[in-house]
Amino acid sequence: MAEQGGDLKKYFSGLRDGWKRILSVSKKPDRKEFSFDLKITLLAIAVVGIIAYLIQLGLSLVFG
Repeated sequence: MAEQGGDLKKYFSGLRDGWKRILSVSKKPDRKEFSFDLKITLLAIAVVGIIAYLIQLGLSLVFG
């Protein structure tokens, strides 16, 4: 039982170290990059929403 607790502690310690490494390498995006990413994300959400609406509309027309 204590061995499992040690494995769990080792797992979370490794997870924390991984997050530290990721945060130390990452950088804050500049305004232009952030704006581009936001536009792409909103476009993707809109496309998925339109597709879902068209599917719902089609099914409601077929099944009444």
